[in-house]
Amino acid sequence: MINIFQKTPAGVFLLAGVFLFNTCSSSKLPIWLNPVNRNNFEFIHGFSKVSKSGKAEEYIGQARAYSLSTIAQAIKMDIDATSINKVKEIERKGSKNIFSIENSYEMIYSARTTLSLEGVEHIGEWEDDDYYYVYNRLSKAVYKDNLNRKISKALVASSNNLQEGIKHLYMNPVTSLKYFFSGLKHLIPFQDQLLLIKDPNNPDEVIHVDLVLRKNIEVLLSNIVLTPLNKNIRTNLAKGLPLSLEIKAHYISSNGDLIDLIELPVLLCFTIGRGSLVDKTTSDRFGNVQSILHDFVEIQNHYQVKAELDILSFTGEDGIGEYLFSEYKGIDIPATFIDIEMTPISIFLHIDEKSLGKTLMNPLVTPIIIKSLEEKMGAIFVTDRKKSNYILDIRIDTQKRGEAFSLFSAFAQMSIYLKDGDDILFANNFNDIKGTHTDYERASREALKKLAEKIDKDVSDEIVKQFLD
Repeated sequence: MINIFQKTPAGVFLLAGVFLFNTCSSSKLPIWLNPVNRNNFEFIHGFSKVSKSGKAEEYIGQARAYSLSTIAQAIKMDIDATSINKVKEIERKGSKNIFSIENSYEMIYSARTTLSLEGVEHIGEWEDDDYYYVYNRLSKAVYKDNLNRKISKALVASSNNLQEGIKHLYMNPVTSLKYFFSGLKHLIPFQDQLLLIKDPNNPDEVIHVDLVLRKNIEVLLSNIVLTPLNKNIRTNLAKGLPLSLEIKAHYISSNGDLIDLIELPVLLCFTIGRGSLVDKTTSDRFGNVQSILHDFVEIQNHYQVKAELDILSFTGEDGIGEYLFSEYKGIDIPATFIDIEMTPISIFLHIDEKSLGKTLMNPLVTPIIIKSLEEKMGAIFVTDRKKSNYILDIRIDTQKRGEAFSLFSAFAQMSIYLKDGDDILFANNFNDIKGTHTDYERASREALKKLAEKIDKDVSDEIVKQFLD
């Protein structure tokens, strides 16, 4: 049997996972197994009794975890009570209640439990033939002392951040926002407490510093304005990419002045359509924000890009930062939208479609080319070469290839060139598209029909790809 009486900080056991103990053989029960000896009101008690089934390390680990979770549950109940009291106190004084137990409770509980277990005493562990027992306890006085010490430290840090934020407000509100969020992060584990400091503007009064920080963040966010220099852009794939998206970032001061925002982090994403762009950027010293749209994934008539304040860069990505991000992403984050209308690409089609060397009066392939490009990329075909964005130069003909068993064969060939002026953007040749029939004329037409099918399925997609890449 194991009987351990030495008091040890339980936080060590919480982190280590596998422990070594001083052991001694004894049949004498430890006094703490008797519930009467675990009812001292000055302590929060954590006692567990686990059946010895399975591997030793598993039931021992389970017993230790249960013991500490009992203490954590008591801390949770304490947070329940102090949270309600704080809300009542704030409302009693007529302040707006922006303290949400529902939204922040789990974060308070998680952070507080980690901080509070530092003071837990490990009283002992013992086992008999059937069960494994663990007893930890936390002095309420130690818990309160640790809590008050950490709150005091957090209040000093948040007060300094509040004053620095106010100091920078009219020089660079972005810096102020960083200070306000930093100050609030110090206080998140203690939001159930009355977090009071002297009012920097009136030392005879006190303020709820967490509420003041939240209010300042709310005011800042509501007065940051993102304005596109061109909200409605008309362009086309011929000459429009890469495309510069430009935005002005301002802060509206209390007297209505527009302050250029320096180093404001901005996120951009497509809300209509898909494409590739610079999705993270910051404003320059004149409040200018620029992103480059490189290309589109698919061709459509209308795209929309959203630009918004990168709130995560202020909250951070640690546990508390992620909680703050989840809280603030639900409110009106400063944002704007840029609409991009794609005008059709104009193509001058220069095509010579022949069958067995003779120009066709009723071509088979040409209508398929026109229809396919109209449907897949919204192209329009013009008769004036000078008014076109591109030139599509196509040569099609068929040749006889012989006869066997009264079946005649012909093969279609096509050369295709997509040009921007004199520059060739795309070129390809397609040979030996075979058609068979009862004479060469019919075999030639069969070969042209198969060529038309290939164009509709494959070739037009290759042409579209040239504009997207």
